[in-house]
Amino acid sequence: MLDFSRIDLSEWYGDIETKAQDQIESEMQESIEDHHEKIE
Repeated sequence: MLDFSRIDLSEWYGDIETKAQDQIESEMQESIEDHHEKIE
């Protein structure tokens, strides 16, 4: 069995967190642009 408490996932988690933040920002920008197009 794997003991996840003994595995250091900090580097992997940091990569995931950075990618998630980039994706959130991109989706927010797209949403703002779509909204502006609808009200113009």
